[in-house]
Amino acid sequence: MDIPNFSSVRESTLETLLYNPQRILASFFNALHCDLVLYVHDMERRLTYLSESAQTVCDLSFEKWKLKNFELMLTPHPWNTNYRHLSDRDLKPDEIQLLRCEIYGDSGKTIQLEVRRTVILSDTVPVGVIGIARLLPSISQMFQSSSVMFNHTMDGATILARWGLLTENEKEVVEKVVAGDMNKTIAKKFEVAVRTIEARRSKVMKKLGLKNVPDLVRFHLLVRQWHEANRTDMAG
Repeated sequence: MDIPNFSSVRESTLETLLYNPQRILASFFNALHCDLVLYVHDMERRLTYLSESAQTVCDLSFEKWKLKNFELMLTPHPWNTNYRHLSDRDLKPDEIQLLRCEIYGDSGKTIQLEVRRTVILSDTVPVGVIGIARLLPSISQMFQSSSVMFNHTMDGATILARWGLLTENEKEVVEKVVAGDMNKTIAKKFEVAVRTIEARRSKVMKKLGLKNVPDLVRFHLLVRQWHEANRTDMAG
């Protein structure tokens, strides 16, 4: 499920900004998102809002965590070192930060999350952060879902084997394509002709057995998540 985009914050009262996120992120409340959790915290990282879905998705109760620092939820997982050191005040207006963390649920079980968050401004002054979190699937779950993502069977071994067929230049092109860069922009960055980029893209699609850019983005996401999870396991 796609995570809705953050809308522009035009309110100016702290009450609205920190306690009524429906005025900030109307798109979240216009559809059912049972697998997503919306949260808001102030600059001291005290939770001021936690959507009802947190109970089922993250095993969390807002009443228990209301105005408590959310860092109390974090486990010793290596991901959380980066999370703790990220300064909320360094978030730029309209910047959406993507990161991961692992938390303890109220029952003590550990839950791994992918989080998209952005700063909340009041008259250009940062007053808090609004974020959307979702459960991060296990590697096996990601690969099991690949047949649905690509409309045909492609297990984890196949995905990784096909990725290994790409040259370093081709992998660099994939990184730029999934980031949304056009051929002309990619060619300029690599100081090559546009036709060269077009040729590399064509070879990439043939080697991976994909037909369009959306499938390439999905494929790249699976590869990236596998590598990140594998690095984390090795570090642990």
